Amino acid sequence: MGHKQLQTNEDGEIEEVKKDEDSESSMIIVRKPMKDFVGLENVDETIRKAIMNFSHYLTVGNMDEAYNSVRNIKNQTVWQNMA
Repeated sequence: MGHKQLQTNEDGEIEEVKKDEDSESSMIIVRKPMKDFVGLENVDETIRKAIMNFSHYLTVGNMDEAYNSVRNIKNQTVWQNMA
């Protein structure tokens, strides 16, 4: 069984290093938010879901549902990052 270790790389990104005790190999997973979601890592889960729904509906061309997904969000952080 392996273990995980979190570390910060030179770009300030958090990396998760997984090492397998039975072998010499290791795997590095870099967690980096998409450009449109930078700064939203700490917002409420309800807001995060609304933004994901907005992105989905926008992608599939359903503008009414996209608008309805985010119309009630009052959080300034969200709107500053989406601008």
